[in-house]
Amino acid sequence: MSLYKQSVLEGVITIYSDTETLVEGGKIINMTATNAQKVINLKHAWEFILTDGVVDFPSNFIILSQINAIVEE
Repeated sequence: MSLYKQSVLEGVITIYSDTETLVEGGKIINMTATNAQKVINLKHAWEFILTDGVVDFPSNFIILSQINAIVEE
């Protein structure tokens, strides 16, 4: 649900089930490659954030820049 809501904030026109399909590795026919990539990048950013050590690491410019780089790929 979080990725779906973030995708909408990023301007991706999608429905929850399409977002869920992308997150699980599926393909969506009626979505642009750019929008699909945005959802996948958000997923990768969350995977990075939830990695052991990262979630407990104090927020600083370096860690926030890394998260931003993943989202902006």
